[in-house]
Amino acid sequence: MKDTKEIILKVALGLFLQDSFKGVTMNQIVKLTGMSKGAFYHYFKSKEQLFEEILNSYFLDSVALDYSKFSKESLYQFGRDYLSEIEKSIVVPKGSTKLSPHHTNYFFLIFEGMKAFPSFRRKMNDNQKTELAAWKTIVGTARKKREIKSRMTDEQIAKLFIFITDGVGTRLIMGNRLEDMEDEILSLWDGLYNQLKA
Repeated sequence: MKDTKEIILKVALGLFLQDSFKGVTMNQIVKLTGMSKGAFYHYFKSKEQLFEEILNSYFLDSVALDYSKFSKESLYQFGRDYLSEIEKSIVVPKGSTKLSPHHTNYFFLIFEGMKAFPSFRRKMNDNQKTELAAWKTIVGTARKKREIKSRMTDEQIAKLFIFITDGVGTRLIMGNRLEDMEDEILSLWDGLYNQLKA
């Protein structure tokens, strides 16, 4: 039973990434899974319910990082740990289903989900707050240990690291160059880090 539900989720996710949530019909999903509509409705009452579960299972998991696993000793190493985890989560956010973030629909689906489901938007916002708090903490630690020195606030520095990641990732996805993401981000992070070093 769980396997059948996973098959439906993976098939629908693939279709949504190829088109969009609104562009995919129930008939397409049912046909590609090889089951009847009755069997499909045993697992999901509607396409909306299916979409919400995909958002929560795949997309939230990909942004809800466990910051407690990252270095607490060094801003430099924290950044490396963060980037390593981001790389893993975007390409394979859960299980073995391989998302194709080269496709701009990756972000379109997130935006569709935020518009359609206020609870999903709240969870995404909560994840952003958690991310900012983790970065602010390590920046504060780096400042206390004299790893960095700057007149900017901890929050300003934290946001620069986060926004570099977000901006580079988005730009490279739109340019179908996601394979360059790590190098591009590290180049900018290292430049920023060198400016901040005590």
